[in-house]
Amino acid sequence: MNKTQDKVVKMVAIDLDGTLLQSDHTLAERTIEAIRHVSSLGVVVCIATGRSTKSVASYLRVLDLPMSCPCVTFNGTCGVWLGSNEKDDKQVFVDPLSDEDTRDLIAFSQRQGLVAQYYNAMTSEIQAVPTTDEHRELMGQYAGLVGTLQIEPESYAAALSK
Repeated sequence: MNKTQDKVVKMVAIDLDGTLLQSDHTLAERTIEAIRHVSSLGVVVCIATGRSTKSVASYLRVLDLPMSCPCVTFNGTCGVWLGSNEKDDKQVFVDPLSDEDTRDLIAFSQRQGLVAQYYNAMTSEIQAVPTTDEHRELMGQYAGLVGTLQIEPESYAAALSK
């Protein structure tokens, strides 16, 4: 027996966009079956993504795995255990940008004529303050992609106050 045959896979970490999801942002039946099979072997399935925790949870509900999954969401800002039922969800860590860094980023985006999305990792709310029709159109496209509408507060200061 060679050394690679002695190794046992204990966990797989998988991204969603461009990896698990089809171009229409759904899970193929074949993918669902493969992930369920891997999980049934005792391998921990971990989702690591830039998406929000709420978005990841919706895919895990479809997978309906027998055990909770460790997930890294918001590009590493949040770590959670998500199960097939919301009552099983447990937050492990949240490491957001500081208020100062957030304000700097928002100011930068405004100087560049861009719209910044402000994610609240605790509530999974997405807030943005569009200033042009193009911003609103892009926000609509993004909402279709992630399945979550953005809240439009009167200002980013109002969003930050939450």
